[in-house]
Amino acid sequence: LADIRVLDRHLADLVLAPELHERLADLAAEVPQWPLLDAAGVPRRRRLLLYGPPGCGKTSVAAALAGDLGRPLVTVRTESVVSSFLGETASNLRRIFDFADGVPCVVLFDEFDSLGKARDDPSDHGELRRVVNAVLQLVDRYDGPSLLVASTNHEKVLDAALWRRFDEVLAVGLPTVEQIESLLSRILMGRLDPEVHLPAAAAELLSLPHAAAERAAHEALRQAVRSGRSLADAHDMRWALSVVLGRRWT
Repeated sequence: LADIRVLDRHLADLVLAPELHERLADLAAEVPQWPLLDAAGVPRRRRLLLYGPPGCGKTSVAAALAGDLGRPLVTVRTESVVSSFLGETASNLRRIFDFADGVPCVVLFDEFDSLGKARDDPSDHGELRRVVNAVLQLVDRYDGPSLLVASTNHEKVLDAALWRRFDEVLAVGLPTVEQIESLLSRILMGRLDPEVHLPAAAAELLSLPHAAAERAAHEALRQAVRSGRSLADAHDMRWALSVVLGRRWT
């Protein structure tokens, strides 16, 4: 029902909007202090909802939170959890929450809209409503030691009742030109010809997700390596941009 991995990834490795990074870092710093909050009668923040366009790093955020907390990342396999048999999906979900109750971890519900779609969907024949009701109850009642992270690219289809079940709701948006340049610089550090003008390359990638910038950097390096060079040059970057800009990202 889930993939369990221990990852060496941290929030410091990500290129995010400063305010988003601050909110996430604050949440990560708070988790080890949960016992103090319990003693003071202050509710824990243990349910996080991330939303935004595809490729902007929502899954990476969950992995980085797990890395910062020194916990495994448990990624729920939606295709395995959702069953065509009546009642089995809710049972599978309960098994996930039971695991999170016994093992401190970060549980990622990726593509959360597949489990939390609005219950007034005209295509629903009853099972969807039962699944969403089960999700509402399980998320609402969860009081275990794990951090629950749900992510979606389609926040508009989420059931309205789900939003207030989360302690933190954060938007993970498209990167700015400065963030794109920073991401390119991190990947290409020490492997880029100094004559390549990164700000111009970053400007061409504006309005595309983080994944597009990563792909551009890797494509430039790929061209350099295949040509037997240690540094990517302007020709490699132009080729990389043509590859990235020539495909669809959302």
